[in-house]
Amino acid sequence: MKEWEAVIGLEVHAQLNTKTKLFCSCPNRFGDSPNQNTCEICLAHPGVLPAPNQKSIEKAIQLGLATKSHIHLLSYFERKNYFYPDNPKAYQISQLKKPICEGGKITIKINDKKNSYTKDIHLERIQIEEDAGKLIHLDSDSNNAQGIKKSYVDLNRAGTPLLEIVSKAEMNSSLEAIEYFKTLRNLLLYLEINDGNMQEGSLRADVNLSLREKNSRTLGIRTETKNLNSFKSIEQAIEYEITRQSQLLNENQAVVQETLLFDKKRLVTKPMRSKEEAQDYRYFSEPDLMPIKIKPSLIEELKNNLVELPQEKFNRFLKEYQLSNYDTWVLTSDKFLADYFERAVKAYPEGAKRAKKICNWINTEILSIVNFQQITINEFNLDSLHLATLIKLMDEGTISGKIAKTIFPEMVAKNASPETILKEKNLKLVSNEEEITAIVKSVIEDNREAFEKYQRGNQKIAGFFVGQIMKATKGQANPQKVNEILKKMLDS
Repeated sequence: MKEWEAVIGLEVHAQLNTKTKLFCSCPNRFGDSPNQNTCEICLAHPGVLPAPNQKSIEKAIQLGLATKSHIHLLSYFERKNYFYPDNPKAYQISQLKKPICEGGKITIKINDKKNSYTKDIHLERIQIEEDAGKLIHLDSDSNNAQGIKKSYVDLNRAGTPLLEIVSKAEMNSSLEAIEYFKTLRNLLLYLEINDGNMQEGSLRADVNLSLREKNSRTLGIRTETKNLNSFKSIEQAIEYEITRQSQLLNENQAVVQETLLFDKKRLVTKPMRSKEEAQDYRYFSEPDLMPIKIKPSLIEELKNNLVELPQEKFNRFLKEYQLSNYDTWVLTSDKFLADYFERAVKAYPEGAKRAKKICNWINTEILSIVNFQQITINEFNLDSLHLATLIKLMDEGTISGKIAKTIFPEMVAKNASPETILKEKNLKLVSNEEEITAIVKSVIEDNREAFEKYQRGNQKIAGFFVGQIMKATKGQANPQKVNEILKKMLDS
């Protein structure tokens, strides 16, 4: 049995969040009634002329700057000819010979139990193109008593501006491919040019994969798995293709170069069509559009106004908040998580000094809920202000850590402040010295044997007494007061 190494490249399609489509003034909006956002241009009526959306070009340049790509001052639109039911033109306006951006890189960080390393994944190109419509497949409907399968077309998406971001085949595992996709998605979110919503199809990937013998430089025959719109499906499709292709090669069978679809129910890839090359699409220059001419002053302006990028935010968090490399990586690898953290820090006076505690609550309590519910931090129900207030109450000694963890789930469920939940549950920290003294005295009296062990020099017994006192007060005793009073009584 030969050992095989996967060689993987990704073609990522990112819809740009412009107000209108790429070549017409129709709204670029998800979720409207089918075929509502259409006009003569995106429906390909005879005699109509497209007009490019300048914001789309600017957003492409922003990504080029962020990835250190070469931005062509002169680039072209071309026609990519193919027929498909959701493509009313029977061609797609795209780019081939000279795209808006070439080169550049995405740096990925792998942090798992076995490996910890960084790797540069270089880009072939970033090109602007228009999206096709969408087919909706139904097995049956009210007018289809025979159960005949039917398909409907929704052209709201036709003409939506896309960036196609093509990587070089430099990834060697599903782990690297997923990290690349996550890192690119995060970059798009930081730049605020794409909403990152994979389930709605605004961000999706095609996976090109081939196998080669380990330590060989000769590439094998590749397949392309189309339209993967979740991290899980990308991982599953890659793992299945690696297994399938290695089995074929070990049995001396040929891998067929073809385009595949991934069946999420059966977790297998299945053929869609033979793999096309550029000549199959009969590319030629788009006759209805002039070349894109970009002024150097525009590039300079966009560069000067570029937002804080993930690596820059990572470096700032390390310096400003004195967090660990790992904590900083977790926070900044999700733009919205980083924003949530900073809002909480700023909501708490001198929050920068308590950044580590805020970070710990986010990385443990909050992310455990987010991961369990399989939601994003944007869908998390608790306002960052309430988290800051909770930590402030603990720091002031108003509540204990135990009370904080007790009320936290209800704060999340109701998006309520800690004061509101404390009032509802009649919870407060017992700080009255006389009350705590009486409880400490009672606990010592009930545990004379443990007290005598302490008197004989077993200092660790103090922890036992603290636990008993907190149990007696249901976690509501002020820990600082408990320790002060307990020590006096044990040492007396």
